[in-house]
Amino acid sequence: VCTTGWPSAGTALAELVASPGGRTWTALVRVYLEATVVAVTPRNLSIAGQDLVQVSLQAPISNFGKIVLRFVEPSSGSSVDCPCDVEVKEGGLMLETRSPSFSQFPATAVLQVWLSLNSHSFADTGFLVSLRPTTKLKVGFLYVSSADDLGWTFQHNIARLALEDRFFGQLETVYRNDVSEWGPNMCGFCAEFEGWDAANEKWANEPDDYRGTHESAVVMKRWIEEGVKVIFATSFYYQWDAFHMAARYPSVSFVHAGGWLTQPNMAQVFPRVYQARYLTGIVMAWYIKSHGLPKKVGYVSAFELGETVRAINAFKLGMERVDPEIELYVIWLETWVDERRQRLGTSRLLAYYGVEGIAQHTDSREPQLVAQEHGKVGVGYNTDMLLTVGDSVLTSPVLVWGEDYASLVQKALDGESFDSAVRWEGAETGAWRLSAFSSKVPAEAKLMVSEEYQRLVEGHDAIFCRPELRDNRGRVRNGPENPAVNPVPWEATHLVPGTTCLTGNVVNQMCQEYSGDQCIEHWLLEGIYDACTGLAPKVEGIGSPNLTEGECFLGRLDIPDLCPPGEHLTLRGCVPVDPGFYSEAEQAIPCRPGYAAPVPGAGSCDPCPAGTAAPSRQAVSCDLCEPGKFSDIAAASVCRSCEPGRFSARVGATACQICDFGFYAPHSGALECTPCARDMVTLSMAETNASACVCRGGLFRPIAAAAENGGERSAGGCQPCPAGMTCPPASDMLHLTAGGGSSGAHP
Repeated sequence: VCTTGWPSAGTALAELVASPGGRTWTALVRVYLEATVVAVTPRNLSIAGQDLVQVSLQAPISNFGKIVLRFVEPSSGSSVDCPCDVEVKEGGLMLETRSPSFSQFPATAVLQVWLSLNSHSFADTGFLVSLRPTTKLKVGFLYVSSADDLGWTFQHNIARLALEDRFFGQLETVYRNDVSEWGPNMCGFCAEFEGWDAANEKWANEPDDYRGTHESAVVMKRWIEEGVKVIFATSFYYQWDAFHMAARYPSVSFVHAGGWLTQPNMAQVFPRVYQARYLTGIVMAWYIKSHGLPKKVGYVSAFELGETVRAINAFKLGMERVDPEIELYVIWLETWVDERRQRLGTSRLLAYYGVEGIAQHTDSREPQLVAQEHGKVGVGYNTDMLLTVGDSVLTSPVLVWGEDYASLVQKALDGESFDSAVRWEGAETGAWRLSAFSSKVPAEAKLMVSEEYQRLVEGHDAIFCRPELRDNRGRVRNGPENPAVNPVPWEATHLVPGTTCLTGNVVNQMCQEYSGDQCIEHWLLEGIYDACTGLAPKVEGIGSPNLTEGECFLGRLDIPDLCPPGEHLTLRGCVPVDPGFYSEAEQAIPCRPGYAAPVPGAGSCDPCPAGTAAPSRQAVSCDLCEPGKFSDIAAASVCRSCEPGRFSARVGATACQICDFGFYAPHSGALECTPCARDMVTLSMAETNASACVCRGGLFRPIAAAAENGGERSAGGCQPCPAGMTCPPASDMLHLTAGGGSSGAHP
């Protein structure tokens, strides 16, 4: 016999649960009070489902099994249960779940809301809900490069496609590739916004050294006019446009990746990927140690920002976990996506500084391709570059955007504010992952990474806790005194109390000096070189046997966006092309035959003038035509020989002269014409054979040339015309004409 006291009047639901226990059975009676529902919201649900449904209770529930919310069509009795678990909130006074799809019901259906506290016994709450057609949420993605870059944008695009799948029927997405950051301003309407600096054509709170196109603002405004309600701005320098657009359009939600500015309707998202960088530093160092290679690694990074600096420092600390003597050489590319700069920077590190591996903080796989071409290894970024490059990529930190993006889209679907959210999550939430290991990764590296990763998953992030963290200017970063100059208020305290660990805010920016809230100088750890002199521990300087004294290619990559005419791109930068070449698309192209470039730095090759020729490629000058040859056109590759019947006696002839009367030239390339024998002439000019020579008028040949001299008329002598005969030119004894005396002279 059991007795119980009820906390309030009402009916009860009960079930008897029997469970075996050896030879005896234990009977458990579970008793549930029927919940009194006082509200169900919303009362109008999307046919597609996934609305957030809240059930308010009169009294808290505390003793319950599996809770199920059911929707019932009264006339037919058809029903559908919410597929998601029901969460109990507010001390048992609130139930929350997601609505199911109502596609089985007519659009005009009105449904009863039933509730079960044990998944078996249902009671009508007394509330009704109606259905509404689904209005798709329109979501836009701004990309700094192409979605097929197999890097940064590729990974964001995977998250976009995952949203379409996860919220199928509830949203549609649009995206725009290659939205520029740096360049002349493109935003005319920005001048109408508060916070615009018209004199400098930029937002007043943008960094002093940034000159942006603000193309992202132009695209955002167009999308908003087209009904886009959530905008993901996926590159660093979009954040100022997003910040000011969010202020202007409070009904639109904005998400920025990698910054710090927020609004009530603008959130920030970025994984603690420096944790992954730390692990990849361990992998790189073990590879170098196990192969006995020189202790030098190269790192190509986009811009000098908090995001990139903390990644470099974490990578160095990971390498030091294996070998504190490994050096890291850094080049700042001043671009996220320019593969030309990525290739040049990587090639310089390999050619001039003897690095054995390449790490990157850029958006494409180009650095890994260059490392592979040089027979070196690397660590990728953003995506699993082992799959797209090969096993020279030891591993890659992969950013996992899907869950953060999905939770923010769900907030937008539910009509909730972003509340200036800043999501900076790490291994404990799966915000990043390491890709598969290459077969080149030593077992020792795998073991150490596994152990360190587990600590991170458990929330033990001690990466920036090592005592005596010195930067490459010799300053201790985690001593009792904060070495930062003019730190912002949230970085004034630089250590977690009672530890040598830098605070999350300090780790976020790695800033040595602030001007207002802008960081004007970041700090890098000792043993990281982004300059050739003055950095610890090699304060005396860093040289290279392949560079001249004073030549340095560390730090900022200082090359124009395009080499000027006459110059081509080499490892040393833009240099004039050699004589015999011209520049095209930053390449040194040899002059083709018929053209020449006599001096360095030619933007084009000059065509050879008439009378000259250039027979081979990369000619420095055009050759004058030799005697017996000529060129009558520009850009000739060869001088042509004078044809028979013509001659050229001078150098550089543009045409050949014709053999005159009484002369002939039997062969091509004649320097002069051959005269006919005495008393003989030719009947025309440009003759090519001695047979064209005939007796002049008043003379005749006594022997027929064809009959007796084999056609060689000049073999016979000419004689005066016989008395009473007429002898025109070319007369012979067979062709005499009766008449009075000799006739004619030279024809």
